[in-house]
Amino acid sequence: IINCLIKRPTDPLQDRCRNRLRNQVVKRVQLTQAFTSMSSDTPNQAISDDFSARYSVVRQTADVLVAELDLPHSHACFKDHFPGQPIVPGVIQLRWVFELAAAFIPNHQRYDVVGLKFTNVILPARPCTLTISRQDADRIAFRYTGTSVTYSSGMIHFRQQPDAAQIASGR
Repeated sequence: IINCLIKRPTDPLQDRCRNRLRNQVVKRVQLTQAFTSMSSDTPNQAISDDFSARYSVVRQTADVLVAELDLPHSHACFKDHFPGQPIVPGVIQLRWVFELAAAFIPNHQRYDVVGLKFTNVILPARPCTLTISRQDADRIAFRYTGTSVTYSSGMIHFRQQPDAAQIASGR
């Protein structure tokens, strides 16, 4: 579809629309790849690479997890995002939520992210706390906060993977 839309621009407006569409598709593919790389073969096991969260759990109950994040300038998430003014990318913030939320809702690979809001940027070496709270059996809410500031928040609705019978019946 994209290739046929990209061929032979006829006027500047159509050209801008094609470029915008192509960029949106590329961004969706990149996000899909980033989220796909988040899954782990072993439930409750954090992804082990340079982008994993470095944290200490402050409080954990059956329904709430509060973790203090360690975000030194040397953390891999700051490399190239952005040179001279590093910030934690939004997709990395979501990845950390998934890493820590595995303790609440393991073995779910389908999900919807709802009400996602990035209200402030997370800078290196600033205090940052991630709070994850179970809303019900399949939903969690999360909030990144600092000293008197909310960085981001949202909700994740997890869904069971369909079994073969559900796939065959179209449900």
